[in-house]
Amino acid sequence: MQTVVTFCIATYQNYDVVRQLIDEILSVESDEFDVVVCDDHSEDGSVEKLKQIDDKRLHVFENDKNLGSMLNFYYAVEHGAGRFLFYLNDRDCVDSFKIKALITILKNAEDSDISFFKCKDGLYDCPVFAVGHDAYIQFGCRIEHPTGYIYRRDIWKKTKNRKRYFEDQRFGDYPFTYVCADMAQHYSGMIIGGDICDFYRQRIDFSKVRSRFFNLRKDKRLWFTAQKQWKELETAYLFSKKRVSESWTEELFLKRYEEYLRRVVLEYRSNITNPVHTLHYGVKIPNHNSEIFGGALKGGAYMFRRAMNLCIKENKCNLILPVINITSDVTKTFLITSI
Repeated sequence: MQTVVTFCIATYQNYDVVRQLIDEILSVESDEFDVVVCDDHSEDGSVEKLKQIDDKRLHVFENDKNLGSMLNFYYAVEHGAGRFLFYLNDRDCVDSFKIKALITILKNAEDSDISFFKCKDGLYDCPVFAVGHDAYIQFGCRIEHPTGYIYRRDIWKKTKNRKRYFEDQRFGDYPFTYVCADMAQHYSGMIIGGDICDFYRQRIDFSKVRSRFFNLRKDKRLWFTAQKQWKELETAYLFSKKRVSESWTEELFLKRYEEYLRRVVLEYRSNITNPVHTLHYGVKIPNHNSEIFGGALKGGAYMFRRAMNLCIKENKCNLILPVINITSDVTKTFLITSI
């Protein structure tokens, strides 16, 4: 019998970490879910050890060769056989006490056109975003951690371009959201609240394992830096420009610009001093508050300059004033909260 949901985990040479995650999920007594682990050709004996776990709900796959993080993510989801596919990084969390509640939510959504989901912390409801505009603006082409993305399996399989987003570096580090952008033009999306991914209980000790993806990437800019945020925003704009209406593209650009500018300026302090980031990526924490203050302003100025250049280059004079207003509001908030 097909399970309701498959938890799809991508891993590489991280046995101790992924084992704890698997044990936590499998501690829930239910035949309505299973777990898939896709190992990217580890050399530490991970596969052999995982295959010794005596639970019929666990399925272990190994790539024939090392494919890299993005394609390993993709194949982890591809191997899932449940009606819904839930993606997880090996060092991330699922609250085992909420798995049964998650299954109920997914079962209730089966008779609707909801085909993709994102688990969010800090929410305790499940808003639905209608097919087309609402789903595209909410889910499409954004910077968001991949853990907690869920796809209806039959719709995932129908999405023709899905693999290309993971193997083509032009789509940046968040290909899951480009799959959502494709799906949103035909299906609805839902945000699942209730901290199912348990983002507050981040595994700081596990984050001491340096990010292989980051180490192998030529561009060493961290995900929360202005240069990285802008690169993803520009990619989202160019992607949307070819696929959806001009009004949707402009709205997406402004919404993402505000979101990313706030991240670069207002959330810069919390990110640059977060032990999960500093340990995992080897970030050097600034010595003085003045360095943090200056870094935030410098990042904001970079984002504003690039946004204005794009507006001029694309002949989007109607976007210039909104960009200025967004930048002004964020700057005012930053200065007020910094005093």
